[in-house]
Amino acid sequence: MWLLGAAVAVVAVAVVALAVRLQHDRENDLRLAMLAAEIHAFRRVARRRV
Repeated sequence: MWLLGAAVAVVAVAVVALAVRLQHDRENDLRLAMLAAEIHAFRRVARRRV
């Protein structure tokens, strides 16, 4: 279970780093929003399985 938490934390850090890198590019805003929604959905599913 702690491994799942660590994986979610790593993904969250990667998304933040990607967002900072692409901050100047407005075209990627929609992609980042979709990615955040996918991560949120993944976390909900992961919580149900544990």
